[in-house]
Amino acid sequence: MVRIADLPDSNLQSKRLGALRRVVFGAPSYFARNGRPEHPAELRANSPFPSGTKFQGS
Repeated sequence: MVRIADLPDSNLQSKRLGALRRVVFGAPSYFARNGRPEHPAELRANSPFPSGTKFQGS
């Protein structure tokens, strides 16, 4: 199994394979209206998805 997030408490063991850089892509018009987010949490305030939408890893 390969994971890109923290390993939850379990009996599983983990081994770091490398680093992953996360980036945000968006339409220029979105950034013009909302600015560029500094942190993923900022996306919740300007989300185009309905409230309560769950994303894997969040």
